[in-house]
Amino acid sequence: MTKRALNAAAIALAITGLQAATAQARTVVVSTDPTCQDAVKERYSTIQAAVNASAEGGTVLVCPGTYPEQVVLSKPLIIKGVNNPAANQSSAIIRIPAGGLTVNVGNGTDQAQLVMQGTTNAQFVNLVVDGAGGSCSAPTSAIKLYNVGDATWTSSAGIVSGVTIRNQCGEGVNAENSYITLQNSVVHDVSGNGFRASGGDVLVSNNSMHNVGGWGAWLTASANSIVQNNTLSTNSGIIVDGSSTLVQVSGNVIGPYTGTGILVVESGVNVKSNKINGAYSGIWLYKASNSFVQNNTLNHMYSFGIVDEASLTNNLIQSNALTDMPKGIVVYNSDAAGDVVTLNTFNGVDVTISTTLW
Repeated sequence: MTKRALNAAAIALAITGLQAATAQARTVVVSTDPTCQDAVKERYSTIQAAVNASAEGGTVLVCPGTYPEQVVLSKPLIIKGVNNPAANQSSAIIRIPAGGLTVNVGNGTDQAQLVMQGTTNAQFVNLVVDGAGGSCSAPTSAIKLYNVGDATWTSSAGIVSGVTIRNQCGEGVNAENSYITLQNSVVHDVSGNGFRASGGDVLVSNNSMHNVGGWGAWLTASANSIVQNNTLSTNSGIIVDGSSTLVQVSGNVIGPYTGTGILVVESGVNVKSNKINGAYSGIWLYKASNSFVQNNTLNHMYSFGIVDEASLTNNLIQSNALTDMPKGIVVYNSDAAGDVVTLNTFNGVDVTISTTLW
């Protein structure tokens, strides 16, 4: 079974299994408070010092507090934020260092608060990454994943889970040539994209994003990836481009006040069972082929429900429900004979099916 076929529950089991497998490895603590994880004797004052001292397969427990540092993880290791009930504290917050961010990614151009690179079996769990006070003098991300795993992996080589990302002048999470999972996380007040992946294979599942200036999720040149069950109140919803293949976008809730809910550009995508409300356009296919748009619910579009523009044929638009919009389905500048548009329902749509945009 490939990673793409794993649902959120299976991924959760994978995390539990990885933690169990590493239970015998060394656990260290980051804290200056002796009441936090007091049973663990090996302690450090910074996250990076704990990472550097840890053996592969270990766990770094980060106690509540504020950590002004950039952290690079390049070994199989779990970095996990923990609560401290004794002090009534719960958040391990990573913030911008006093001197600002510096380039710290293997590509030599990017800078991020948390970096995972050149490794496998690594995780960031239950952390807060706060970019307040940062500048955008170079490409920035709260979390950067670079060359994590490779195409031989049948499960996620890296996992980001239960993380809160906020106050970023760049992107929330940026994955480059990586085979990873982003799940159960919150991204808000980000000027760039919530999540962006170039190459690799990703699972983006059960995340919540709002006040995001770019796309909620942007996948380029991706194969077999899944974007599912996310709630996106972002400037734009989800884009898949760069000749991506066999991508699934399903069960997402997108809007309101979104530009385009889902955009597919020169790629093959299965777009199913999404709910889009209050967008300029719901689903837009541009030079797409072998894409399937099925069982989506689109309400209150400002202009278009579904657009099939400049089709490269073999697209299916079927069993979608469209309510309250000027134009429902537009097949524009396309070979309509090469696509199938059928069994869709319309309610309060001025023009149900059209061959012109305006």
